[in-house]
Amino acid sequence: MGLAYPMGEKPLRKIQSILFWLLSALAGLGLAFVFLWFRGDLRSLNKPVHGPLPPTVTSFSGAVRHAAPAVVNIYANKLVTSKRLAHITNPAIQRILGVQGIIVPTQRLERSLGSGVLVRQDGLILTNQHVIEGADDIQVLLADGREFAAQIIGVDGDTDLAVLRIPVTGLPYLSLDNPPVLDVGDIVLAIGNPFGLSQTVTQGIVSALQRSGSPEAPLARFIQTDAAINEGNSGGALINVRGELAGINIATLTGVQHIQGISFAIPANLARQVLLEILQFGHVRRGWLGIEADLEYPALLAQNSTLPKGIRVIRVVKGSPAEKAGIQPGDVLRKIDQQPVDARSNILSYIAARKPGSSISLEWVHKGRVYQKTVKLKQRPLHEGHSSGASSG
Repeated sequence: MGLAYPMGEKPLRKIQSILFWLLSALAGLGLAFVFLWFRGDLRSLNKPVHGPLPPTVTSFSGAVRHAAPAVVNIYANKLVTSKRLAHITNPAIQRILGVQGIIVPTQRLERSLGSGVLVRQDGLILTNQHVIEGADDIQVLLADGREFAAQIIGVDGDTDLAVLRIPVTGLPYLSLDNPPVLDVGDIVLAIGNPFGLSQTVTQGIVSALQRSGSPEAPLARFIQTDAAINEGNSGGALINVRGELAGINIATLTGVQHIQGISFAIPANLARQVLLEILQFGHVRRGWLGIEADLEYPALLAQNSTLPKGIRVIRVVKGSPAEKAGIQPGDVLRKIDQQPVDARSNILSYIAARKPGSSISLEWVHKGRVYQKTVKLKQRPLHEGHSSGASSG
């Protein structure tokens, strides 16, 4: 007959310890469940999702759908007359005329491609002046496929903008009433007609603001972007991610090798000012003093502190307000309206922003002597281009 021994103390303690930890874990899970339930995490799993999802930046299709119908293709046709030498093959005619050939005029049709933006439902379009310059016939192709002949309402060479109208109403358009404010780093989209490929969208960011004007548009302060703006995009729309018109595309930096990601647009607020002036007066009213300022003078000041501070005048237009005031080439303009003129001042924009007939006070240095005078500005002449070494105002 076998003997039964009572269970030892060590095995019993192990069992008790295991049971203790199991019960503690179950209690912890229960507390966590109650906490999550009252916080709402678990209850929300059983609820359907209501309302719009948070906005994402994975697609800009909504902005494009809103803006694209207002962007048009522009075809500017120009009849160009040239001359060619026609050789005379008959020796007898050569002897009679005394020449071996004659100059024969020939004509050919040139077509420039560009883009435009409908800014009112009655067919008003903004584009670049260089897109339609010299055109004998301008055709506008809408996004819906309809085509209309366009009339030029007015142009502004100082900003390279032009206003056209087509004879149709009820069109989609992008408003200029409240232009959006851009910051460097904002995402922008360029919509246009590059290389005749029809409507195309490119995307980038705002690289810089208030870039100085070019000789083609000396009064524009450009938006710089890395969104691709190719040939044919000129005059198209630069929009923000909400589909609002932020600018009118103008150009990509040209004449420089291996440049990518540097394009420009005219800010929408400037385009609005030009549009309103053209509609009301037929042109943009701007003040004019009649001087050309040496853009290299600030560099000379940095090297020679004894020179008078300001902007040196290199040319005075005959009959201009500047000539009547007594300003001469070589003088240094020190103050305009009591404000110092320095290398950072933009005299051209300041003067142009004043209306013709308004008065400004000037202070300048002539042969070491300081002169002061109040001058009445005239209407700024039509822009004809400027040299790279001077700024005209």
